[in-house]
Amino acid sequence: MLASYTFNSSYHPPKEQTISLPGLRLLEGGNFQPGDYAPIVMKQDQSIRLKFFQWNGFDPNATEDIKPYLSASHVLSSSEYSSLIRQHRCLIPVDAYYVTSGKGLSYKVSSPETGMFCFAGIYREWKDETGTMKYSFAILSTQACADVSPFGLLMPLILRRQEERIWLNTHAKLQYISRMLYQPCSLSLAVHPVYKLLEASETYPKQIAA
Repeated sequence: MLASYTFNSSYHPPKEQTISLPGLRLLEGGNFQPGDYAPIVMKQDQSIRLKFFQWNGFDPNATEDIKPYLSASHVLSSSEYSSLIRQHRCLIPVDAYYVTSGKGLSYKVSSPETGMFCFAGIYREWKDETGTMKYSFAILSTQACADVSPFGLLMPLILRRQEERIWLNTHAKLQYISRMLYQPCSLSLAVHPVYKLLEASETYPKQIAA
């Protein structure tokens, strides 16, 4: 199960000829958990923009046990999300994410191949009962690849770099979008137990001093 993710890199979305591109730079140590406001990349007014929306899985009343993602197959087949999957798609830039096992152990998942990648997401803008505008997003999930299948049947939907522009294009045909929702992850993912990473970080300064 996806517990949190990080992004500590600079990122530029894929180039398009007719739009300006924002640069995305976050402070080192950016760690995002369900309920946090986190950066998303979206297309708005013919420009690609960086926004900070709340990662709450579209449950405005959730304070605990927020669902970290929505099943892509459910989003595609549900009328509740039909307008969002057509017009409100976004990218969530990531350089690693964390999962937990049934035994309560945590693992870091990253891609040595690319260093960073993007989750596919959808976003929503709405008003609460007081009339205050709210902004939220959900990460989409798909069938887990072999690298992370020990942690469950689902994993965050990771897009190929060449697909990111299509995902942000509100005029893209739904048939192309639906193909992405069911595709297996094409990246080679590395999985490391967190306690081993912590032990390495603790001993590293001593090795340097020696």
